[in-house]
Amino acid sequence: MATINNISEVGHTLAQAAIDNGQTTPVADQPGVSEFTVGGVRVFTSESGITLGGANHADHAVLTGTANANVQGDAHDNLIVGNDGNNDIDAGNGDDQVSTGAGDDNITLGAGDDRVDIDGPGTKVIDSGEGDDLFVIHASAAGSQTTFTGLNPGDKVRINADANGDGKIDLNDVDMTKTGTDANGDTIITLTDGTSFTLEGVKVGPFDGALQYEIGTDEDGNLFVDITDANA
Repeated sequence: MATINNISEVGHTLAQAAIDNGQTTPVADQPGVSEFTVGGVRVFTSESGITLGGANHADHAVLTGTANANVQGDAHDNLIVGNDGNNDIDAGNGDDQVSTGAGDDNITLGAGDDRVDIDGPGTKVIDSGEGDDLFVIHASAAGSQTTFTGLNPGDKVRINADANGDGKIDLNDVDMTKTGTDANGDTIITLTDGTSFTLEGVKVGPFDGALQYEIGTDEDGNLFVDITDANA
């Protein structure tokens, strides 16, 4: 499944255009949910909950509005766009891409190589599943607090935010004075704009059976936090 870098903007723009142009149809077995198509691809949209999958259901979802709403994914490759309410999103298995939006969100991933775009403020809890997952922290999530659980070696956090406003994204965007361990010994990384994320189960030192992290830039200049096996 192709990655969409600005998934929230694209999803909400397409959904709103379909609504404005009368191009949505109600989903019979899900009150409050409508369907539209883009290039032959079916998408469900709603201000309330959405369930994906099944013989007559779409594999992609866009939540609109600001109400608290949930999405249940399936075993296919889902694109799921949250809204600015508090969302519980269970992506299921498959190679999924999820946008959190604003609000206090709980994201659960299954088996597959998933991507989660943290693109709005709020408190987030993201439970990683099997596979190599990518978590992208955007500038629009400034001040957010995210806890990552269930991390595995191969997972990555990409910092896509010029937190200190100097026109580039590098290690200077990390506030090293507020980066270290919390009361549980888990790693917490804080950016200079107040954004923070906790890597549950990831330690700073070489503890038996523990995960570690490495922070730096890749060959394209992207700022990454890599999750590694302390015993590898």
